[in-house]
Amino acid sequence: HNLGLVYAQQDKYREAETAFQKAIGLDAEFAPAHVELGAVHQKQGVLDKAMAEYQRAIALDPHLLKAHNNLGVIYAAQGRLLEAVAAWKAALAIDPTDPETKRNLEEAEEIARKTP
Repeated sequence: HNLGLVYAQQDKYREAETAFQKAIGLDAEFAPAHVELGAVHQKQGVLDKAMAEYQRAIALDPHLLKAHNNLGVIYAAQGRLLEAVAAWKAALAIDPTDPETKRNLEEAEEIARKTP
């Protein structure tokens, strides 16, 4: 898992993906590895795989803020604003002070107000 984080920080996504998959192979219920694998997929634009990893992580540990926030980002990019808002509200229930999630939710609510 830690090696995957290093690779991801270096934008070595294939290596990161392999490292996270190995971590999951050792412990399929290690939710943080699913979150990070989802982030790698998201950075590569493979959103269906990213969503699946975030959903798996949330099923294993519903208190992973990053999984909820990133899932919200994908939903928003797909125009699924209600689902994005729900994901961000779930993230803020974990940490109401998270600035990225707060910003995402505020932007979505602003878009919703302007949409007829």
